[in-house]
Amino acid sequence: MFTRLVRCALVAAFLLVSSLAMAQVPMPVYVVPVVVKAPGANSTNWSTDLFLTNLGAQTASVSAHYFPAGQANTFNGTFAKPDMSLTAGQTLIVSDVVGSWFPAAGANTKGWLFIADTGAINCNDDQPQVAKLAVSARVFNSTGGGATFGQIVEAAWGSLNLSAEPTVFTGIRNNGAAKPGSRTNIGVANLSTVPISVEIKLFRSSGALAGTATRQISALSLGQWYLQSLGFPAFSGGGRVEVRLVEPSFPNFDPCADGDSALPGCIDRCAEGCNGRYTFSNVKSFIAYASNVDNVTGDGENMLPVVDHLAFYEWMSDYVDAYCPDKGQSLLKGVARRLGLEWSTEPTFRKIVD
Repeated sequence: MFTRLVRCALVAAFLLVSSLAMAQVPMPVYVVPVVVKAPGANSTNWSTDLFLTNLGAQTASVSAHYFPAGQANTFNGTFAKPDMSLTAGQTLIVSDVVGSWFPAAGANTKGWLFIADTGAINCNDDQPQVAKLAVSARVFNSTGGGATFGQIVEAAWGSLNLSAEPTVFTGIRNNGAAKPGSRTNIGVANLSTVPISVEIKLFRSSGALAGTATRQISALSLGQWYLQSLGFPAFSGGGRVEVRLVEPSFPNFDPCADGDSALPGCIDRCAEGCNGRYTFSNVKSFIAYASNVDNVTGDGENMLPVVDHLAFYEWMSDYVDAYCPDKGQSLLKGVARRLGLEWSTEPTFRKIVD
């Protein structure tokens, strides 16, 4: 049986290959934490273009669902934009994805986007065949005359946080509304079927705490705030922001009961009890994002989140060792299967011929 340290490192390695800080691996499911179609400051207009590539050798069927900000949402596995066909190697470019795919959302809306492989699948296979997708989004504003300022918003599971550890953003430039200067926005996509509360802390470059705020985000919804709207002071120089779950749902997330799940809910539609449909769960989880926006040009820059996944997996590993040590291998197998990898602890023999 694996030691606690080795198991922790392997699970972290499997999941972190898709994080924002490292190259991604092709996945059948993605979350874009924010897409927008809305008027902006100084007569600008914000929009989102989506890029979706099929890296597999077979045609893929892909569906999408939009979860608007500022309201409680639900999802029963039925997609608002279903079954788009992508041939092998095709890249689908969707201009103004909110307006094109979800026009009923209106012209002043933002939220998060769920994209998933919905092609036929045989869940009885040892290694069910799933689509290999790559997803990226460009959020930008138009300033007139064809000029735009934009930023890439990556879709990567490594930003998912369901732990007691914070999601951290460094490089904050919270100068307020001064020109020249920059303002900072922070957003949180709630991937849970229950409301979550997050604690947001702002720190100066010295490490001194500049302010604390708590906000609630409705089920499967999005919250976004300008830092000063949270009551935080403007200051010169850089700093950092931390976003943390106020009450992680560890009572609902039992590594012993869910040891074969890499993610909460039916993100893997072949997981036990999912019946081939995607759903989300009541395990509290979120993806946070942050951006600095230039007050003169309106140009935005997205910041990379840092999450101490190793600390969370160490907690999980300690829990498994204490209460269900036999679950350790099933946890790794579940993670491997969701990444389309084969996991085996059986020895492999090869005949050597002179």
